Amino acid sequence: MYVHEEAKAVFLCHPRTASRSTSEFLVKHGFKKVDRIHREIIGCKISTGHHGALLAPPPAGWVIGCTIRHHFQLVTSWMFATRLKKWDGTDKYLEKLQEGVKFPRFLDSIYNMGKSTYYPSRNQLFRHREHANHIVEYDNLMLGLSTFMAKAGILLNPQITLPLTGKELRRGCHIDKALLPEWRQPIIDRYHDEMVELGYLVDGQVMPY
Repeated sequence: MYVHEEAKAVFLCHPRTASRSTSEFLVKHGFKKVDRIHREIIGCKISTGHHGALLAPPPAGWVIGCTIRHHFQLVTSWMFATRLKKWDGTDKYLEKLQEGVKFPRFLDSIYNMGKSTYYPSRNQLFRHREHANHIVEYDNLMLGLSTFMAKAGILLNPQITLPLTGKELRRGCHIDKALLPEWRQPIIDRYHDEMVELGYLVDGQVMPY
């Protein structure tokens, strides 16, 4: 979690949503990583650190942002992060990535890695949106961050660019190659309600990702 005290703005970081690139960009615009002293500044109960959370509604007047991402993308990103560290652009790499995955168990492992910190429920990947009043879409990250900062009255420095995200670093790997067809329904079953709420699942159809 990152705070801009003068602008009364907070940005909440979900894992696997380019949060490191986002935080680097925000810090260069005057944001600070939240620590214990910010509990009084923000005025509500919080958890600290990069993936810190608001544990109660903030006072009125604060601009609260967070990034969301299509569930298929996010789960695949966790696979890259936990199974293989560096993608080399080959199909052989993807075969190795997929090798031996017991997918329902893998979904459990995502929850277990961050339960209570990242994921308060095994059926939810985006806890921060509960208190956010500005949602940034991962696929339109720069636009969303610019709008968030404008809403908070923070002047955007055009000389500060957003660092490369994992999506850009792995641009040649289409998610359809990494995410096997039989793995998609378990994602829908687990995160069905959240996918519907966020518009990623409409009338039973998965929206483009």
